Amino acid sequence: MKSKLHEVLRGKEGNYILPFFWQHGEAEEVLREEMARIHESGIRAVCVEARPHPDYLGPGWWRDFDIILEEAKARGMKVWILDDDHFPTGHAAGRLKDAPKELRRLFLSENHVDAIGPRDHSSFMVSPLPYVPGYSNGGTLIAVIAVKRDPVTGELTEETVDLTGMVQNGTLYWDVPEGYWRIFSIIESEHGI
Repeated sequence: MKSKLHEVLRGKEGNYILPFFWQHGEAEEVLREEMARIHESGIRAVCVEARPHPDYLGPGWWRDFDIILEEAKARGMKVWILDDDHFPTGHAAGRLKDAPKELRRLFLSENHVDAIGPRDHSSFMVSPLPYVPGYSNGGTLIAVIAVKRDPVTGELTEETVDLTGMVQNGTLYWDVPEGYWRIFSIIESEHGI
């Protein structure tokens, strides 16, 4: 604490606060004045809170955001942005709902199961469950990787085996080698839980 006080007294402090800068479609002069006040208060970064803006992602919002960026650049300030109109973020105010699939957000999830070897003719269910809101995010299996575990600590080692090509109809068929293994299923989905 003492060193931070000395930094402040010498004018060499870092930025210790990052306030939300709520957007409501204010006039340009109001935005510029608010950025000046924030800077004069010793604050060197803001988080632009877009949700209440009446023209979120429209021309008015982008105009206001340009003004904020211009003021921040002139004052050497950082700008962060809360990127959506409600929590959880990532849906771009509903505009991605009908967008092409390659533009939509994706979620990666991981499931795992432990196995002890040697054990020949083993099988493991690795396919994702069907999508059920609040329960399962469904999705597509994109990889199955086994990682050897330390027999004493249980920690993962750097020894890995890509088993993705050994999956048939959602089931992994694998002759588990000697040792302790964790089998990870990586799933891609458009749904988050």
